[in-house]
Amino acid sequence: HCFSGETEVLTQSGVFKISELSRIGHAELYVKTYDGMCWLDCQVKSFGEQTIYPVNFGDGTSCRTTAGHRWLVSSKGKVNIRRTVDLHEGKSELLLAEVPLPEIDWTGYAAGFIYGDGNVRVSQGTGKRTSGVVLYGNDVDLLPVLRKHGNVGKIKYRKSHVVEGKQVEYGPVEYLPTVNGLPESWKQLPETPTRDYAFGFVLGLMAADGCASKSQFNIYQANLEALTQVRRLAIWSGLRCGPIRLARKFSPF
Repeated sequence: HCFSGETEVLTQSGVFKISELSRIGHAELYVKTYDGMCWLDCQVKSFGEQTIYPVNFGDGTSCRTTAGHRWLVSSKGKVNIRRTVDLHEGKSELLLAEVPLPEIDWTGYAAGFIYGDGNVRVSQGTGKRTSGVVLYGNDVDLLPVLRKHGNVGKIKYRKSHVVEGKQVEYGPVEYLPTVNGLPESWKQLPETPTRDYAFGFVLGLMAADGCASKSQFNIYQANLEALTQVRRLAIWSGLRCGPIRLARKFSPF
Protein backbone atom coordinates (compact mmCIF):
# COMPACT_ATOMS: atom_id res chain seq x y z
CA HIS A 1 0.00 0.00 0.00
CA CYS A 2 1.37 3.39 -0.83
CA PHE A 3 1.10 7.15 -1.14
CA SER A 4 0.70 9.13 -4.35
CA GLY A 5 3.83 9.81 -6.35
CA GLU A 6 4.01 13.53 -5.50
CA THR A 7 4.18 12.83 -1.74
CA GLU A 8 7.37 14.34 -0.29
CA VAL A 9 9.47 12.09 1.93
CA LEU A 10 12.25 13.02 4.35
CA THR A 11 15.36 10.88 3.85
CA GLN A 12 18.86 11.06 5.24
CA SER A 13 19.93 12.58 1.91
CA GLY A 14 17.25 15.25 1.62
CA VAL A 15 13.59 15.62 0.66
CA PHE A 16 12.37 13.64 -2.36
CA LYS A 17 9.08 12.73 -3.97
CA ILE A 18 8.14 9.05 -3.70
CA SER A 19 8.07 8.86 -7.50
CA GLU A 20 11.75 9.87 -7.51
CA LEU A 21 12.66 7.34 -4.82
CA SER A 22 10.81 4.51 -6.58
CA ARG A 23 13.11 4.96 -9.58
CA ILE A 24 16.14 4.67 -7.26
CA GLY A 25 14.59 1.68 -5.50
CA HIS A 26 15.53 2.46 -1.89
CA ALA A 27 16.15 5.26 0.59
CA GLU A 28 17.24 5.72 4.20
CA LEU A 29 13.97 6.55 6.02
CA TYR A 30 13.04 7.30 9.63
CA VAL A 31 10.91 4.29 10.58
CA LYS A 32 9.57 2.43 13.61
CA THR A 33 11.40 -0.80 14.47
CA TYR A 34 11.39 -3.19 17.43
CA ASP A 35 14.26 -1.11 18.85
CA GLY A 36 12.34 2.16 18.46
CA MET A 37 12.50 4.88 15.79
CA CYS A 38 15.66 4.93 13.69
CA TRP A 39 17.02 5.66 10.21
CA LEU A 40 16.92 2.51 8.12
CA ASP A 41 17.60 1.71 4.47
CA CYS A 42 14.20 0.72 3.01
CA GLN A 43 12.91 -0.45 -0.35
CA VAL A 44 10.73 2.03 -2.22
CA LYS A 45 8.59 0.58 -5.02
CA SER A 46 5.94 1.70 -7.47
CA PHE A 47 2.73 -0.36 -7.45
CA GLY A 48 1.19 1.19 -10.55
CA GLU A 49 -2.04 3.16 -10.80
CA GLN A 50 -4.50 2.81 -7.93
CA THR A 51 -7.45 4.77 -6.55
CA ILE A 52 -6.24 7.25 -3.95
CA TYR A 53 -7.96 9.09 -1.12
CA PRO A 54 -7.15 12.47 0.50
CA VAL A 55 -6.23 12.41 4.20
CA ASN A 56 -6.30 15.79 5.98
CA PHE A 57 -4.43 16.26 9.24
CA GLY A 58 -5.41 18.62 12.05
CA ASP A 59 -2.47 20.97 11.44
CA GLY A 60 -3.56 21.75 7.88
CA THR A 61 -1.21 19.34 6.11
CA SER A 62 -2.54 16.54 3.94
CA CYS A 63 -1.54 13.58 1.80
CA ARG A 64 -3.10 11.22 -0.72
CA THR A 65 -2.91 7.50 -0.15
CA THR A 66 -4.42 4.17 -1.22
CA ALA A 67 -7.53 2.66 0.35
CA GLY A 68 -5.63 -0.12 2.10
CA HIS A 69 -2.79 1.93 3.59
CA ARG A 70 -2.49 1.09 7.28
CA TRP A 71 -2.40 3.82 9.95
CA LEU A 72 -1.62 3.71 13.67
CA VAL A 73 -4.66 5.20 15.40
CA SER A 74 -4.99 6.11 19.08
CA SER A 75 -8.39 5.24 20.56
CA LYS A 76 -9.30 5.22 24.28
CA GLY A 77 -5.69 4.78 25.35
CA LYS A 78 -5.03 1.95 22.90
CA VAL A 79 -3.24 1.87 19.56
CA ASN A 80 -5.06 0.18 16.69
CA ILE A 81 -4.28 -0.31 13.01
CA ARG A 82 -6.83 0.99 10.53
CA ARG A 83 -6.95 1.27 6.77
CA THR A 84 -7.47 4.61 5.04
CA VAL A 85 -11.08 3.73 4.14
CA ASP A 86 -11.80 2.95 7.81
CA LEU A 87 -10.72 6.36 9.14
CA HIS A 88 -13.44 8.67 10.46
CA GLU A 89 -13.21 12.41 9.70
CA GLY A 90 -12.56 14.42 12.85
CA LYS A 91 -12.50 11.31 15.03
CA SER A 92 -9.37 9.37 14.05
CA GLU A 93 -6.28 10.39 16.04
CA LEU A 94 -3.34 9.31 13.89
CA LEU A 95 0.04 8.65 15.47
CA LEU A 96 2.74 10.27 13.35
CA ALA A 97 6.49 9.94 13.75
CA GLU A 98 8.35 12.89 15.24
CA VAL A 99 11.74 13.34 13.61
CA PRO A 100 14.33 14.60 16.15
CA LEU A 101 15.48 18.10 15.30
CA PRO A 102 19.20 18.67 14.66
CA GLU A 103 21.48 21.10 16.46
CA ILE A 104 21.28 24.74 15.37
CA ASP A 105 24.15 25.77 13.11
CA TRP A 106 24.51 29.43 14.08
CA THR A 107 26.33 30.31 10.87
CA GLY A 108 23.31 28.93 9.05
CA TYR A 109 21.08 31.01 11.34
CA ALA A 110 23.02 34.16 10.46
CA ALA A 111 22.84 33.33 6.74
CA GLY A 112 19.07 32.83 6.96
CA PHE A 113 18.65 36.16 8.72
CA ILE A 114 20.74 37.98 6.09
CA TYR A 115 18.82 36.23 3.29
CA GLY A 116 15.65 37.72 4.74
CA ASP A 117 16.72 41.17 5.98
CA GLY A 118 20.13 41.87 4.43
CA ASN A 119 21.16 43.38 1.10
CA VAL A 120 23.96 43.02 -1.44
CA ARG A 121 26.60 45.75 -1.48
CA VAL A 122 29.27 46.46 -4.10
CA SER A 123 32.57 48.16 -3.22
CA GLN A 124 33.12 51.25 -5.36
CA GLY A 125 36.86 50.77 -5.12
CA THR A 126 37.28 47.06 -5.82
CA GLY A 127 33.90 46.01 -7.19
CA LYS A 128 33.80 43.23 -4.60
CA ARG A 129 30.27 42.07 -3.79
CA THR A 130 29.34 41.35 -0.19
CA SER A 131 26.20 41.46 1.93
CA GLY A 132 25.31 43.59 4.92
CA VAL A 133 22.52 44.48 7.29
CA VAL A 134 21.25 47.18 9.65
CA LEU A 135 20.09 45.78 13.00
CA TYR A 136 16.94 47.10 14.62
CA GLY A 137 15.51 46.34 18.07
CA ASN A 138 16.09 42.80 19.30
CA ASP A 139 18.04 41.95 16.13
CA VAL A 140 21.04 43.45 17.94
CA ASP A 141 21.27 40.13 19.80
CA LEU A 142 22.71 38.66 16.58
CA LEU A 143 25.84 40.83 16.78
CA PRO A 144 28.01 38.17 18.50
CA VAL A 145 27.30 35.78 15.60
CA LEU A 146 27.53 38.27 12.74
CA ARG A 147 30.72 40.00 13.91
CA LYS A 148 32.59 36.71 13.31
CA HIS A 149 31.92 37.04 9.58
CA GLY A 150 31.88 40.79 8.90
CA ASN A 151 32.71 44.30 10.08
CA VAL A 152 30.58 46.04 12.73
CA GLY A 153 29.76 49.73 12.36
CA LYS A 154 27.02 52.27 13.07
CA ILE A 155 24.56 54.30 11.03
CA LYS A 156 22.62 57.44 11.98
CA TYR A 157 18.88 56.90 12.00
CA ARG A 158 15.74 58.97 12.66
CA LYS A 159 12.14 57.91 12.33
CA SER A 160 10.32 59.31 9.30
CA HIS A 161 6.96 59.41 7.60
CA VAL A 162 5.57 60.76 4.34
CA VAL A 163 3.93 64.20 4.38
CA GLU A 164 2.49 65.51 1.11
CA GLY A 165 4.66 63.15 -0.89
CA LYS A 166 7.87 63.99 0.97
CA GLN A 167 9.83 61.94 3.50
CA VAL A 168 9.94 63.91 6.77
CA GLU A 169 12.20 62.87 9.65
CA TYR A 170 11.21 63.34 13.28
CA GLY A 171 12.23 62.28 16.77
CA PRO A 172 15.71 61.89 18.30
CA VAL A 173 18.73 60.67 16.34
CA GLU A 174 19.69 57.07 17.00
CA TYR A 175 22.78 55.12 16.01
CA LEU A 176 21.98 51.62 14.83
CA PRO A 177 24.59 48.85 14.54
CA THR A 178 25.46 47.62 11.06
CA VAL A 179 27.42 44.62 9.88
CA ASN A 180 29.11 44.81 6.46
CA GLY A 181 31.48 42.57 4.53
CA LEU A 182 29.38 39.44 5.04
CA PRO A 183 29.45 36.69 2.38
CA GLU A 184 27.43 37.55 -0.73
CA SER A 185 26.31 33.90 -0.84
CA TRP A 186 24.15 34.59 2.22
CA LYS A 187 21.72 36.37 -0.09
CA GLN A 188 21.17 33.09 -1.90
CA LEU A 189 19.49 29.88 -0.77
CA PRO A 190 21.91 27.12 0.29
CA GLU A 191 22.00 24.26 -2.24
CA THR A 192 23.30 21.22 -0.33
CA PRO A 193 23.38 22.16 3.37
CA THR A 194 23.70 19.79 6.30
CA ARG A 195 20.54 19.29 8.37
CA ASP A 196 22.07 21.46 11.14
CA TYR A 197 22.76 24.29 8.68
CA ALA A 198 19.31 24.00 7.07
CA PHE A 199 17.67 24.13 10.51
CA GLY A 200 19.64 27.22 11.48
CA PHE A 201 18.94 28.87 8.10
CA VAL A 202 15.18 28.40 8.38
CA LEU A 203 15.13 29.68 11.98
CA GLY A 204 17.17 32.74 10.95
CA LEU A 205 14.79 33.42 8.06
CA MET A 206 11.85 33.12 10.45
CA ALA A 207 13.47 35.74 12.69
CA ALA A 208 13.80 38.07 9.70
CA ASP A 209 10.63 37.48 7.67
CA GLY A 210 8.42 35.21 9.76
CA CYS A 211 5.53 35.76 12.12
CA ALA A 212 4.01 33.58 14.81
CA SER A 213 0.41 32.57 15.42
CA LYS A 214 -0.94 30.52 18.31
CA SER A 215 0.18 27.19 16.91
CA GLN A 216 2.67 27.82 14.09
CA PHE A 217 5.21 30.04 12.38
CA ASN A 218 4.56 31.51 8.95
CA ILE A 219 7.05 32.77 6.37
CA TYR A 220 5.91 35.16 3.64
CA GLN A 221 7.82 35.37 0.37
CA ALA A 222 6.98 37.01 -2.97
CA ASN A 223 9.05 34.47 -4.91
CA LEU A 224 7.14 31.17 -5.12
CA GLU A 225 10.18 29.22 -6.33
CA ALA A 226 12.27 30.50 -3.42
CA LEU A 227 9.52 29.71 -0.91
CA THR A 228 9.23 26.19 -2.34
CA GLN A 229 12.96 25.68 -1.73
CA VAL A 230 12.68 27.13 1.79
CA ARG A 231 9.86 24.69 2.52
CA ARG A 232 12.04 21.78 1.39
CA LEU A 233 14.88 23.04 3.60
CA ALA A 234 12.48 23.15 6.56
CA ILE A 235 11.27 19.59 5.92
CA TRP A 236 14.87 18.45 5.45
CA SER A 237 15.75 19.88 8.87
CA GLY A 238 12.89 17.95 10.51
CA LEU A 239 10.22 20.66 10.75
CA ARG A 240 6.64 19.74 9.84
CA CYS A 241 5.40 22.06 7.10
CA GLY A 242 1.97 22.82 5.73
CA PRO A 243 1.22 23.57 2.08
CA ILE A 244 2.14 26.86 0.43
CA ARG A 245 -0.85 29.20 0.27
CA LEU A 246 -1.44 32.45 -1.61
CA ALA A 247 -1.71 35.33 0.87
CA ARG A 248 -2.38 38.05 -1.71
CA LYS A 249 -1.87 38.54 -5.43
CA PHE A 250 -0.46 42.07 -5.32
CA SER A 251 2.04 43.50 -2.86
CA PRO A 252 1.04 46.79 -1.16
CA PHE A 253 4.68 47.87 -1.06
